[in-house]
Amino acid sequence: MKNLSIFTLLISISLCSTLSAQQSISGSFSSNGNTRAYLGAIPDNPEPPMRLVILFCGVGETAEQMAERHFNDYLGNNTMVVYPEPWFWLSSFGYEIGSEQDDFQMVEDLIGHINSNYSIDLNDICIGGLSNGGSFTYNLVCEYNSTTSTRPYRFKAFAVVAGAMLASDLNVDSCNIAKEVPLIAFHGTADPAAFYEGNSFYYNGQDTFWVYDAPTEDVVEFWARTINGCDANPSVTPLPDLVIEPQEPSTVELIEYDCDNCSNTQLYKINNGWHTWPTSDAVNDNLYGGHNQDIIASQLIAEFFECTPAVVSTTDVHLDPGSVSVYPNPVVDELSIQVDGDLKRVEIYSPTGKKVLSNGAPGSTISLGHLPSGIYFLGVETDAGTIMKKIIKN
Repeated sequence: MKNLSIFTLLISISLCSTLSAQQSISGSFSSNGNTRAYLGAIPDNPEPPMRLVILFCGVGETAEQMAERHFNDYLGNNTMVVYPEPWFWLSSFGYEIGSEQDDFQMVEDLIGHINSNYSIDLNDICIGGLSNGGSFTYNLVCEYNSTTSTRPYRFKAFAVVAGAMLASDLNVDSCNIAKEVPLIAFHGTADPAAFYEGNSFYYNGQDTFWVYDAPTEDVVEFWARTINGCDANPSVTPLPDLVIEPQEPSTVELIEYDCDNCSNTQLYKINNGWHTWPTSDAVNDNLYGGHNQDIIASQLIAEFFECTPAVVSTTDVHLDPGSVSVYPNPVVDELSIQVDGDLKRVEIYSPTGKKVLSNGAPGSTISLGHLPSGIYFLGVETDAGTIMKKIIKN
């Protein structure tokens, strides 16, 4: 086996590339005979073709307010982000009854416009949104990635924060996806607008009426099992309670389905969390209680979108997960590692890809007591191959 860092050998790693300085962008384009607008950011030193990330705001918000959630802060040199403007204040993406706007077509026109002005990878387009923007994201993926879609683009992965999916769409007749689409979702159990247990209300600027949303965990399970082909039961991991929020304290559990081919499906269940984007400077996220600050949604989404197959030498071997055991997990201090064969190297990375520990002659235990609480990635190399495992440090 080549004497390379474990980090470079893994087939699929959910880590951010090196963060970069960026510059703000803005623009407009034509769709349905109307002028639509967007804000965004590109890295100062882009590595084309770039990943395109499109993030949709909630009802009553603007592209500028969506940018206040600081996804820009986690751009690598291989990624640009765009925040589309809604048609008008209190407009709902994809739900303007009687409107001349077709937001499904708007997204297609936006991608075409961006592709004409920047060097992007059309096979690496990721989308996401908050609230109504999140619900629209579900609908977009079902539309664009359908087996019968005539759209010129497909989405590689998507993120939904406090967004609901209609119960009537939770089937392969309404959402018949051609291939796996990784999903990362965030939802508060005390969300007063998009109820965690399903059913909700919708306000169109004049009237309020009920819609029938599916329970959040049912939606995530549908994507995990029906769309992404996950067979195993999900793991449920309580995350460290790093911040006691002053208004409404909340905690986070990570519900994760480990699927093949990097098509993971994750739900960050925010116990006592409200209708907000975790750790955000946006005004709407700080008006009410239940704004969780234990996790940074923008960072986790950026890392999730990095999960793509990498080129690996034919001499490199990705180990069977059952051949390596690490415990306890979550860990406070001493982490034990058991492998089939000889343990050659251990490396630990932060969620942003920074190496925080490297040991070329490890024993069966390593001390992590000096590391801050949080999520890390443990790389293990044996005489038979390499593997990466996620660990929680309390």
